[in-house]
Amino acid sequence: MTNHPNRNWRKRWTVDLEAREARHIDGWVFRFDRAADDPRAWDGKCIHFPPDAEVDSSRISRICREAGEIFGEARGK
Repeated sequence: MTNHPNRNWRKRWTVDLEAREARHIDGWVFRFDRAADDPRAWDGKCIHFPPDAEVDSSRISRICREAGEIFGEARGK
């Protein structure tokens, strides 16, 4: 689907594996830590968001999902 408006979403993210962070060009920053109950799992937490962030639940949900996906891809999982 070459005309999909979100087809290049990966280009909007950078991942720092050493800091365990995923950063979006809009200012969203997520930090990932090992889950307390499962050492194979990771928990992500939004540690910064743009001050003018839209409070649209579908956009926030998408940003969170993308952060998890891009971090997993960077880790090779």
